[in-house]
Amino acid sequence: MKAKVKKLLFIIPLSACAILGIFFMYISSEGFARKHLIPVLEEKTQFTIESDSIDISLLKGEVTLKKVSAHSGPNTIEVSDLTIKVDLLACINQNFKVHTISLNEAKINLTFDATGKIKSDPNKIKTISIPKKSTNK
Repeated sequence: MKAKVKKLLFIIPLSACAILGIFFMYISSEGFARKHLIPVLEEKTQFTIESDSIDISLLKGEVTLKKVSAHSGPNTIEVSDLTIKVDLLACINQNFKVHTISLNEAKINLTFDATGKIKSDPNKIKTISIPKKSTNK
């Protein structure tokens, strides 16, 4: 083969690997999580969320937030570690499938109104409805 063709066959895959490496480094960064993941969590939970640090494991499909403080109106949640395991392939299509959520050392304070609904921040939504499970045996 010509020298130019060999050079191209070497440079193109190497460049693709470098670009993919930079892409995965960005996706696993704390800046990416603060810019893209935290707003989704805030929208889905209707809580304002603050965290000291965020760790993302792409291989495990796991996001861990350390020293989390969340609030919505009179409701507050403080957690030492919040770990969320998700289906990564579904997240690419913005179909968020959560497998597990674990809270370590959690302090949860919720305020309910007279109808049994959770009070929340009036700037976000009026109330959050939690369906009651029947205990018929």
